Amino acid sequence: MTGSERLRLSRHSVRLVLASAIVLIGLSAGSVAGVALPTSGPGACVPVGTLPTSLSLFVTIFARNALVYVLLLAGYWTLGLLSVGMLLMTGFDLGFLLGALAENGCLSRGIVVTLPHALFEVPGLLLGGALGLGGLASRKGMVEMYSARSCIRLGVAGLSFLLVGALVESTITRSLLLGISDGR
Repeated sequence: MTGSERLRLSRHSVRLVLASAIVLIGLSAGSVAGVALPTSGPGACVPVGTLPTSLSLFVTIFARNALVYVLLLAGYWTLGLLSVGMLLMTGFDLGFLLGALAENGCLSRGIVVTLPHALFEVPGLLLGGALGLGGLASRKGMVEMYSARSCIRLGVAGLSFLLVGALVESTITRSLLLGISDGR
């Protein structure tokens, strides 16, 4: 690994750390709101209702995540503002869910259901956020712009994470939710 490759890696790493910090801020705020605001009440853990088929669920989940990903990437042209907003909202949503589950005594069940697909979706969204945050830094002259090859590789990696996450969510998470609703 040459010196310039190490420097390029550190630039990507800085943006990934920044994206992670923004998500953690949103997660913290969401957790507080999830605990403080009234939800369904004790014992209302993971409402399942009727789940669509795995294929339609996969398409819906991937389409939603791809839209968020595109908005994260669009942050590049909004000086990172759109990326910051989307990362905060993503963290807030997850934090609110976990806070509400904790308040209702169902945190462990919520983590079991959320963790399998979150292991893929969160890194994918962080990669999109890191790319979107690059617009501000490159316009301010703080760092050189990413090479097109580097952006494409990171972009495809992020989208691949989201694709696998949607597949896991529409199959494994769906099965876990159905098992919970059946009392297993």
